[in-house]
Amino acid sequence: MTVARMCVVSGDGLHLAMARQSASFTIEARDAEGVRQQAGGDVFMVAIRGSSKVNAKVADNEDGSYKVEYKPSTSGSYAVSVSLNGVPLPDSPFPLTVLTPAPDAVRCVLRGDALTKASARELATFEIEFMNAMGQPARAEEIDVWVMRVPKEVEGKDADGNPLPVVVAAPAAVPKGADDKLHALGKPAKGAKADGSAASAAQAPAPAPSASTLKAAFTAAVATTTLAAYAASSRAKKEAVDPEESKRIARRTFMQLRAEALARGGGRVQVGDKPLIMRSEARLDSPVVTVLAPGQLVTVIEERILEDDGKVRARVALIDEDAATSAIAESWWSPIEVAMPVDAFGMPLPTSTERAHFASTRSNASTATASSQSISLSTALIAVGVPPLQTQRFGRPERQGWVTLMKNGAGLVAERPRLNASERQKHMALWKSREANDKARKAALAAMGKRLEAKGGEKEAPAGGVLNVGPSLKYELDDDPMGIGFAFGGIHPGTLHAGGKNVKTHTASYSIGAAGHYKLHVGLRNQAIALPGSPFDLYVKPSTAHAPSTSLPPDGLPLRGVVGDDWSCTCTLHAADRMGNRCTAGKAKIVVDCGKDPVATRCTDNEDGSYTLQWKGKVAGLFRTQVRIDGAHVIGSPLNIKMHAGPPDITKCEIAGSGLRNAVAGQQALVQITCKDRFANPLSADSLQGASLSFGLALILPGAEGKAASATVESMPFEGGWVKSTDVEGQCFEIAYTAKEAGDFDLYVWCDPDGTGTRRWLTGSPFPVRVSGVRPSTSGSYIGGVDWLLANTMTAGETVILKPQLRDQFGNASSAAEGDFQVFIEAPDGMHKVNHRSLKGLGAYEVSYEVQIKGKHQMQFLLRGEHIQGSPVEFDVNAAPALGTKCRLFPPVEPPIIKQPCEIMLEAIDRYGNKLDRGGQRIDARANGPGVSGCTTDDKGNGTYIITFSAAVVGECRVTVRVDNVEMEPLRLVFVAPQDGGEKTRKSREPVEMT
Repeated sequence: MTVARMCVVSGDGLHLAMARQSASFTIEARDAEGVRQQAGGDVFMVAIRGSSKVNAKVADNEDGSYKVEYKPSTSGSYAVSVSLNGVPLPDSPFPLTVLTPAPDAVRCVLRGDALTKASARELATFEIEFMNAMGQPARAEEIDVWVMRVPKEVEGKDADGNPLPVVVAAPAAVPKGADDKLHALGKPAKGAKADGSAASAAQAPAPAPSASTLKAAFTAAVATTTLAAYAASSRAKKEAVDPEESKRIARRTFMQLRAEALARGGGRVQVGDKPLIMRSEARLDSPVVTVLAPGQLVTVIEERILEDDGKVRARVALIDEDAATSAIAESWWSPIEVAMPVDAFGMPLPTSTERAHFASTRSNASTATASSQSISLSTALIAVGVPPLQTQRFGRPERQGWVTLMKNGAGLVAERPRLNASERQKHMALWKSREANDKARKAALAAMGKRLEAKGGEKEAPAGGVLNVGPSLKYELDDDPMGIGFAFGGIHPGTLHAGGKNVKTHTASYSIGAAGHYKLHVGLRNQAIALPGSPFDLYVKPSTAHAPSTSLPPDGLPLRGVVGDDWSCTCTLHAADRMGNRCTAGKAKIVVDCGKDPVATRCTDNEDGSYTLQWKGKVAGLFRTQVRIDGAHVIGSPLNIKMHAGPPDITKCEIAGSGLRNAVAGQQALVQITCKDRFANPLSADSLQGASLSFGLALILPGAEGKAASATVESMPFEGGWVKSTDVEGQCFEIAYTAKEAGDFDLYVWCDPDGTGTRRWLTGSPFPVRVSGVRPSTSGSYIGGVDWLLANTMTAGETVILKPQLRDQFGNASSAAEGDFQVFIEAPDGMHKVNHRSLKGLGAYEVSYEVQIKGKHQMQFLLRGEHIQGSPVEFDVNAAPALGTKCRLFPPVEPPIIKQPCEIMLEAIDRYGNKLDRGGQRIDARANGPGVSGCTTDDKGNGTYIITFSAAVVGECRVTVRVDNVEMEPLRLVFVAPQDGGEKTRKSREPVEMT
């Protein structure tokens, strides 16, 4: 006979269900001895009460088990009552939590290469499976996808204000006993019995006192806090006697708490803008475990408040290994174990007997020996059938640590990470913009293809341009404040295109513009929970080379080379993709050519994103070259390349000029040398820049002695430089030498091409040269017109004319070389050079100079830097007649007083601004106004005049002055009444310039 109190009710649907989805659990009928019945026929009553009405259907399997199915319509809390003939079954009623059919972050699956690698601005997709808490496909919901750049190095201070430490790879220190508690699964604890049962409470070891000044405050992680609290309460129930009963209690309570945790969410937080230092203990001076980067996700296990400064410290686990679950596992794997532990998925963890059995299987030893053997947690879980994915969720202690969550009342982390709505909108808008741009470009390419087809094919069409590869898209990075250019394309089919069905697999799309290392965050937006594995280490590599984004290096321009058989012109091109990222791989289609120009080109792929471009040729000159990628010009292309001539070949050099035949003593004679290389290319200053090429020449008397001396004689002084050639295209080296003596000479011209001192005679050397004439001298030269100048007084505005005559020491007229004869005048305003012109006579010159400033002047005539006879010539210049528009009036300092004389001073100035120092100018002054007397003028004889008049009444008057019939600007004065008995005559003090 079936006994109600011995029946067992089990199944996931007993404590957890999804709204609008079928759920079930099983009832096992047992007799008084606890033996399962082998046949059916019992009538079990099931009632489910809660937020909505739920009908339960009981199906008899006719083997002693009964399947109960139901379908709740509304989420919420329910109670499941199971009875047999009016007698409730053990633990009935059972608490039931009905969840909304939303995806469970823990159950969702992400996969795809795009989670860890992508190419810049290229489409990247990964798959996502939305699963609910029951492991069934769920309807898709919006997800948050964003990235955060991983800095190359951590600098500065952390969010706690402390300098960031250098974290080495050595394992960090962990709290004493943590490692033993987690990994020594088979060891009996101190005070435990050999059969695995718990010792008495009196024999249990007392907890070690804390060495820190911390006090427990609160725990914010919802799921882990609930489970950990239950673990502690289960250990307190050591007095439970029936192991099977304890297991049922543990399973029921745990499932209930797990359902509540799923309904309320997890305890994950995100690091703020500054990095956080994670230490092994809550103390701030404990060893450093690692440094958490900004934006990194972690799971909070427990929290405490520091007594000294009130900082909130929390023990966290790195999100990738979920050390929070490890903390719960530590509680479950305590040596004092009564209840049946389960993992975060609700799966039962192995008991001590199961662990011992596994150990004995591994070691082929006795059960007693195996019970004291240490095995790893992950190994034990795999042995009892727990999938490897679940075993990986138990974190290692060294992946846990303490960080500061709150300082000075400000939070340093965000409890529920969710992407800002505006940022998400920007990411999706950029995706739409990229799709539109790519679509427009494809349409343009298609249109161009049709035009080419209409013209007869691509062979008749011009070479491809920017349209083939598209423009540079670097502006997308410039418009992004973060400089990343992240775009999110959503998921497909998602909810919109799923047709009301629960599609298992969806595809998420994104693209990133800037290459680099990122943390890819993927989470459920509505629940603000990260999906398993998030954040991922994402490495974005540059895309293929793109011409409009690739530029020729400025430091390698302009392109220059030397003719010859070697690749003398070299340039390194660093390719960039269309987002401006420097490429790191080769195989780009780069073409370098010079068209029909006689220049050979070569491009070498360095296989690191850079390419070596080279040019060579045998013809000197300026040529046009092109550098293209996929048919489009790079930035800076096309450009010029200058091929310079090679080293000079003396046998091909040419020499010409009048100085090879005739010369005049004291005057320069010109010789032009056209240098050429072995390919007959004329040389220029640019092609010989930095070379040691030098020339020399000497005038030697004809004969054998002179020829012998030509090998050792020093070169005569000469002026040389590169000038444009008149005979050939390019430049030639022009030599200007000056012969000192008249007579017949041999001109030897040589070249030292490499600076070693070896003389190479130019073709035709020596050249017979006849030198005639002598140079003028300072003693034989003189100045004409000086007597007249000294006999007369010059006035400003007049022209001084003098005629110097150059002669040699014997009195013969002789012309000076250009630049040897110069004329200067020293005036009151400084030294000035005076131009002179040659007259028809040999050595005859004329100097004319208009003087404008009064005072002493000195004119100097210099021949090769020395005064000729009669130099310098000194003379005086007087001011010109006064000009009314230049003269100035000086009114009284204070207002004039009526019935008192008022004096105005006039200063006479000529047209050049010279102040006159003499009188005699005609001054006509007149005053207009009420009660104004006539004006009188007093000539002081030194260029100044005093105009005097008076007024009888108070008022304004106007004074008009004419200088030599040229009227000045009128002067207005205001006469005032006297004060304190009257004033004396008002005299002028301040000038007023009349224009």
